[in-house]
Amino acid sequence: MDGFLGKALYRVYTSPVGWYLNKFLLNPTGPEPHSLVDPERNVLDADGVQVIPLPVGQDNYAYAVLDARHNELALVDPSDAAHVLAWIDEALGRPAPPKLVAILTTHKHHDHSGGNVEIVARFPNCAVYGGRGEWVPAATHELGGTVDAPDEARIGTRMRVRSVVTPCHTRASLVYVLDVPTSSTFPPCLFSGDTVFRGGVGKFFEGSADEMQAVVDALRAAPASLLPPATALLWPGHEYALPNLEFAALVDPTNPAVLDDLREVRTLRAAKRATVPSLFAREWATNPFLRTREPSVVEYCRAAHARMPDAVPGETLSPGAQVMAMLRGVKTAGVAAEPEPVATKVE
Repeated sequence: MDGFLGKALYRVYTSPVGWYLNKFLLNPTGPEPHSLVDPERNVLDADGVQVIPLPVGQDNYAYAVLDARHNELALVDPSDAAHVLAWIDEALGRPAPPKLVAILTTHKHHDHSGGNVEIVARFPNCAVYGGRGEWVPAATHELGGTVDAPDEARIGTRMRVRSVVTPCHTRASLVYVLDVPTSSTFPPCLFSGDTVFRGGVGKFFEGSADEMQAVVDALRAAPASLLPPATALLWPGHEYALPNLEFAALVDPTNPAVLDDLREVRTLRAAKRATVPSLFAREWATNPFLRTREPSVVEYCRAAHARMPDAVPGETLSPGAQVMAMLRGVKTAGVAAEPEPVATKVE
């Protein structure tokens, strides 16, 4: 985040004061969910394990992963403790409530980690995972890892997570790949926090375009044993699909994959329906931030660069990180068809 004021505001947001700002002012969960979850489309149910999106805040998603066979529950980014605990009591209030075995926190921002302390107070034996050096609240286990050598943790009886550190949005943010190694039908689930969204990526609060490009290149090179292209599902931290894909269509207006996805997402959002999950491999065809070496995306960014008041005649952008920086700058400036979903809060 550039500029003295921006850095000062970011320091406030990531401080304990920011927890109160996020919960009560910037990102409160409303009386109605920001998105409607369709059990048929939005809930994964395979081999006795369910992944259930929990809309919280203004546009965040927490996720519940329930192993019904062993009555074990894991949570991903449960930022609103009251909402998540109420869901556990109401939706899972059976004669034998599930055992909460883990909280997976993608990064420290309060709209992802803000519920950890309160949830752990109720479930004191729950393991809390976060990035090494990320200072995730209530963390009991710190992870890192690369796509070739991810850190690994067993979650309950059957579930496994493998983590990859993705420094840019924050210094030690993680993405988690959750799977069930003994299952042939449960697809790997990529919980990407604010690193990758459907059609976009998170702001570079603690990193640079070079670092985000390195993250993208690493994910592209991920072995199929970690992210099989045919099955791996993307579960991002926010409902940003519509503005992201509208921006993608501005960047790449003749891309049929972008236009197809945009039509689908417009229909879903018109009915206030959730757009998660999606096939992660689809991002390589639609997400401009993952396509910074594609000629159409490079051409758009070079044209945008040439229109800048301080552009040097004859200077051109190189594919990769320079295109990444231009995309992020244009998107943040609100040149897309719609502005950022909630401009006053951290993604």
